[in-house]
Amino acid sequence: PYNTTGGPSITVTTGELDHLIIRNASGGGGAEVGAQTLTTDQSLTVYAAGYDAANNFLGDQSVNWTLTGSLDGSGSTASSYTFSPSVAPTAGTIVATSGGINDATGTITVNTGALHHLTVRDAAAGGGNEVTTRSLTTDQSLTIYAAGYDADNNYRQDENATWTSTLGLSGSGTSITFNPTVPASGTIRATVSS
Repeated sequence: PYNTTGGPSITVTTGELDHLIIRNASGGGGAEVGAQTLTTDQSLTVYAAGYDAANNFLGDQSVNWTLTGSLDGSGSTASSYTFSPSVAPTAGTIVATSGGINDATGTITVNTGALHHLTVRDAAAGGGNEVTTRSLTTDQSLTIYAAGYDADNNYRQDENATWTSTLGLSGSGTSITFNPTVPASGTIRATVSS
């Protein structure tokens, strides 16, 4: 082709895909995704931005998404991926691959989400068994713990609870010990906030 003055013209186009950068916005926007800390209540959407050897943006690329380390979830093939963790604590990276070209995020650390429910257990730190129906004699005691869990049933910690009982037992703390002195039957309840 010739330009308007009759001389030859030169057309320069972008090169082939040379590298990927995982970004937190589409269209080559946002920032490269480095180390992140999430809870199981959150999600993270990432985009595979493609570039040629001269670092010209080629568009968001359809890639294979995979997870490394102990991150939970399944990958997909698309130009973006939304990571919605349900297991904590975990850590790893999100990897985008197109042919032999790949990029990985920084380390994604997943912590437990907000307190969702309690389970009364017979050992600290989420150990032991859930206390359901239990029989004691007046010469035995039972120490129980208010184990807190997030919405995905990940153990958070023993929670500072208010303890009430139809057996006359009351108190507050992460645990309470029931020492029965007379034959009776009833329930013990742990409550945090509402």
